[in-house]
Amino acid sequence: MNSTSIDISVDASETNFSDRNTTRDNVFEIGSSELTKNIFIICCYSVIVLISIFGNLLVCSIVIRNRNMHSATYVFITNLALSDLLMTVLNIPFNVARLLLNDWPFGAIMCWCVPLMQFTSVYVSTFTMMCIAVDRYRVVSKPFRPRLQPCKAIQVTICIWLLAIFLSVPHAVFNKIDPIFTYRSLARCRTIYPKNTSRWITLFTIVTQYVLPLSVTGFLYYLTMARVWSRHVGVVTEAQVISQAKSKRTRLFLYHHITSMDEMDETDVNAQWEALRRTINLPMKTVLS
Repeated sequence: MNSTSIDISVDASETNFSDRNTTRDNVFEIGSSELTKNIFIICCYSVIVLISIFGNLLVCSIVIRNRNMHSATYVFITNLALSDLLMTVLNIPFNVARLLLNDWPFGAIMCWCVPLMQFTSVYVSTFTMMCIAVDRYRVVSKPFRPRLQPCKAIQVTICIWLLAIFLSVPHAVFNKIDPIFTYRSLARCRTIYPKNTSRWITLFTIVTQYVLPLSVTGFLYYLTMARVWSRHVGVVTEAQVISQAKSKRTRLFLYHHITSMDEMDETDVNAQWEALRRTINLPMKTVLS
């Protein structure tokens, strides 16, 4: 009886010792794998941040320094670079921290600002691409009309930013610090929508942020490609012939009246200029239309 009990107790102690060793090994393996994953995530996001900052700053500096690029198209391209730069600097680092940390250490203000900047930058990118598509279609479909001036393009970009901020405010308002109690008190930055509104807000965001601008962009690029493919290289279209004829007729009209004024006195010249001013309105309007 005594020998049997001794053997059982020895086996039990050896089993408990081996279980503790196995548990320690598992904890060490889990901890090392978690550390490796975190290091990999930090390295990947660091590369993305560096490439994004360098590339977008390079685009902005090239457009600003090169006077030949001071056009509406490059204003929109610079706006795209600025929105990407905003996403990189004010969004990615906080998202990495949210991914790696169990707690939100940046406070309630940053919990409100981060989603605002995130949604704003995405709205600005999609709306700007839509404006680029509109400008490209105008140039191809109406080549003789005046191009969009850079100052007007800057006004359009300001309106884009204001609209993007307005559409992003609901996501920031409903983002709050949510306390969580585990073995210690934690604070998480979470989006808490009112009851029965989450589905509608999500649907509205998808439509305004992706579906509508990307559909308009794709449709306009389709029309632009159709216009380009329908033209024959080296062949003058009917609209171009009419526009050139009107332009020549206006130039001849001006030349005839100006040269004939050299032989008139001051009264006749004033009367002729008044008649010229009245009669030139129609040809000039047809050329500029």
